Amino acid sequence: MTGARNRKAEAIFDRILIATAAFATLIAAGLALATILSPNPSPTFSGAEHLNLFSQPARYAARPAHVADPRGAGPDSGQVDPTPVGAIGAAAPQPPSAEREWRVHDVVGKQAWLIGPQGLRIVDIGADLGELGSVTGIGIEREGYVVTTTKTRIGPAR
Repeated sequence: MTGARNRKAEAIFDRILIATAAFATLIAAGLALATILSPNPSPTFSGAEHLNLFSQPARYAARPAHVADPRGAGPDSGQVDPTPVGAIGAAAPQPPSAEREWRVHDVVGKQAWLIGPQGLRIVDIGADLGELGSVTGIGIEREGYVVTTTKTRIGPAR
């Protein structure tokens, strides 16, 4: 009698396990389907605007280390320093314009995620970007997402 009871208990336990696995499979399939069919499947992060601390560009350029010339030429020796300092005829580097400092990182819904001099900024139509003007449009073009302002266009990050 005890053997029959054990088999019956094992059969009930097996049915419970199979039902639980089937339920979990249905839930996972439903969530996967909802993710695939959603209009904007890109992930959103509710605290992303606080991550701009980590997206700051470098503020200072690294200086090359001064290496003493073994022949004795240098800034204090009175001789000509053979260290090359630039190319003849090369154009002087231009400071970056404000519009080149901004890039579109992503577009989520009706908001654009811009990366600028101060880090990540989430904007929508009508937002003021200072010297770039206010946002008049957010769209997609051949090169990617583009944000149009009253004064310029901001393109995708490269």
